[in-house]
Amino acid sequence: MRDYPKIFYSLSLLVVLFVHLGLGNSRMSEDLIEILVLIGCTIVLLIAAVKFHREHLRMSAVFLFATALCPWVYYLELYAIKNFLSGDLESEVLEANLVKTAVIYNLLRFALTAFSFMVLFRNFLKALREFYSNT
Repeated sequence: MRDYPKIFYSLSLLVVLFVHLGLGNSRMSEDLIEILVLIGCTIVLLIAAVKFHREHLRMSAVFLFATALCPWVYYLELYAIKNFLSGDLESEVLEANLVKTAVIYNLLRFALTAFSFMVLFRNFLKALREFYSNT
């Protein structure tokens, strides 16, 4: 009976990962609820990364940290480019370059999510194996 929480926790991390993937679009949502859910998903993934780090699973922790912080670093980058670095650029040139940054961000986000999925799915399989070995 004590292994049920491990299975539930590992499954909930997989759900949080996919919610994080769905809400971390290249354009930040203007809906407050979606932003709060993204913040919550980020916090849960960071807590899971700290847990993996304490278990000496360093690469797993790195992938989860990077996945959790990736949207926020991108939004900060967009804010800095639009407000401080655009300077004398024409709006057409700026928008064309921002499209390229969005493509690179999405490629990085999907790659990090794929690696994080492998980490969390392995964690789920480990929880299942422990559950069936104890019964």
